[in-house]
Amino acid sequence: MTYQKQVSIIEEMQSKGFNVCSCGNCGGIILLNEETKPKMEDDSEGIYCPHCKVEMAYSDCPDYYYEGMPELNKERDSNI
Repeated sequence: MTYQKQVSIIEEMQSKGFNVCSCGNCGGIILLNEETKPKMEDDSEGIYCPHCKVEMAYSDCPDYYYEGMPELNKERDSNI
């Protein structure tokens, strides 16, 4: 499976209110839905990592797959 396919799948999930991100502290995978995803764009609500038990800003938890990720760019460059 390609990175492009993974990005397509995560974008479909995001359109339905789900997301997969990585903890900015330990790197663990955090699954989010509309109930657990912070509602505030200003990071006043945090994300709690179930692995390391740390709460942090949503902006500190990058999406696991995303458009523009370095691996996706390498994949595209190799297909040119």
